[in-house]
Amino acid sequence: RVSPPPGGGGGGGDDAELVRLKEREIANLKMELRKAKEDGKSAAAQLQDALLAAQSNPVALDAEFRDIGRLAIIAVPHLVAHLQAVVDNQNKIRALAPVTSVMVQALETARARSIGCIPQSVPQLVSLLVSKQVTTVRESSFALALTSMSPEGRQAILDIHQAVPHLATLLDSPDIYSRRHGATALGNLAMDTSGRRTILETFSVVEKFVELLGSSDLDCCRSASLALGNLVIEDEARLRFLSCASSVKSLADQLKSADRFLVRYATGAIRNVAVDEKGRRAILSQQEAVAALKGLLASPDQTTAKFAVSALKNLSMTPAPYQPASGPDKDTTRSGRNIQVPERTEEAFWGLQVPWADYDGLGIPKSVPSPEGGQVQGSISL
Repeated sequence: RVSPPPGGGGGGGDDAELVRLKEREIANLKMELRKAKEDGKSAAAQLQDALLAAQSNPVALDAEFRDIGRLAIIAVPHLVAHLQAVVDNQNKIRALAPVTSVMVQALETARARSIGCIPQSVPQLVSLLVSKQVTTVRESSFALALTSMSPEGRQAILDIHQAVPHLATLLDSPDIYSRRHGATALGNLAMDTSGRRTILETFSVVEKFVELLGSSDLDCCRSASLALGNLVIEDEARLRFLSCASSVKSLADQLKSADRFLVRYATGAIRNVAVDEKGRRAILSQQEAVAALKGLLASPDQTTAKFAVSALKNLSMTPAPYQPASGPDKDTTRSGRNIQVPERTEEAFWGLQVPWADYDGLGIPKSVPSPEGGQVQGSISL
């Protein structure tokens, strides 16, 4: 808008002045428009040159970067589901709930987009485990590891007859990521009785996990400790573990790690090994392990400290006293008094290489009050 010139003046002179001002303004606008067009043509030419240069010299993205991107797409829906579970259980995890609610909203769009990029069929994912493409095996095993974090997902995997054998073959994979994902999936499957028994049907899987304890890769050591801690709930697996050379020493060495999750898993696994006399003797033969467990009583990680308490209690078990028979009316069975029963729980380890399974003490070990009906089988919840 052009403001009228100051002063009263005659009507004709004012109109002429307004016309001149408007013409001047129009001329300025035309000049700015021509300049903008020239700038646009110059920018378009620069973009065209850049496009031609990119086509003649393509930039190759790092292969690992591409793989991480695809794995991130696979992980997003599972991450959102995990965060939603935190929101739904605010009474248990009050401190995280407000932040988590915001994260769920922020990730919802990404979840909706990425869900279409993921094979939703567990049979399809299992079939991809035998692909000749390393990235395909890596991504499908990662998706199965994430799927194994829920009871429904574990059951869906166990319903596929070849799932566990295919996952077990990944323990020998030359690809470190596939080894990690396979070990994690098997460790989570071992949370349930049916999963443990299915895994134990696969030849030498316990021995493979013992080998992974000596791996230089932190995530492989975590997953191996996780899997062994769940598998040794079964007597057969515990015997096979104890029969492996240096198995107890390899597990005890994990207590020296600076990684709190590895220490937590190893402490829980040692606790589960020490539920019978043979296991206790094997652990007690490692003096450094006993000393490390005592030191972990003061661990800042509440779950690890509680596992250490339970492990040391199991290691202090004493045989139940016998009452000698001195007559026909004497009971020759063990007395029910003063019998110490190893601490066990009704739930199991679970986890992934990212700390999604960190409940910081929720679901802590529960003592078995009496030995009636035999020893109660169970394990530890992380």
